[in-house]
Amino acid sequence: MNRITIAGLVTLLLVACGEGDTRPPSSEVAARAAAADPIGELGDHHVIYVPTYSHVTHGEGTARRLTTTLSVHNISFRDSIWVHKVRYYNTDGKIVRDFLQEKVSLSPMATYQVRVSPGDTTSLGANFLVEWEGQAGVPAPLVEAVHVSLSSSIGTSFVTRGTQLVPNVVPDDFTP
Repeated sequence: MNRITIAGLVTLLLVACGEGDTRPPSSEVAARAAAADPIGELGDHHVIYVPTYSHVTHGEGTARRLTTTLSVHNISFRDSIWVHKVRYYNTDGKIVRDFLQEKVSLSPMATYQVRVSPGDTTSLGANFLVEWEGQAGVPAPLVEAVHVSLSSSIGTSFVTRGTQLVPNVVPDDFTP
């Protein structure tokens, strides 16, 4: 009986120490390119505006550069959403970067993130527009930008939250 117990434990140990978790990192699982969008014809795309800051000033006008991480959280427990565009604009309203080349599907409770390095030149009043789509009744994603700066012994961090625009559609000719 001891041999069976030992053999069982050895087998369990070998299985547990096998190749490990071969799934891709959660960021890769959460955001997959959506080859076929089953929602496509259901209506308008929604647009969320998120204020962001490439730097803040303090003291006598000294600028502190910030790293910004924009996160689009699908807060639905049951339904996927599709993120069509994530555009980053400078203070003058000109597009600095278009982060998506094709739409991305976010599974329930998944997150899509983009990062803007502290070296960007958007000036103080930059912003993001996030265009998304979901089935009727799906809650709007929670979209936030986390701003962080660490230098010397001083740290600065804060969060800005997006707000859904009305009307929900950015006109096709809106390309500053």
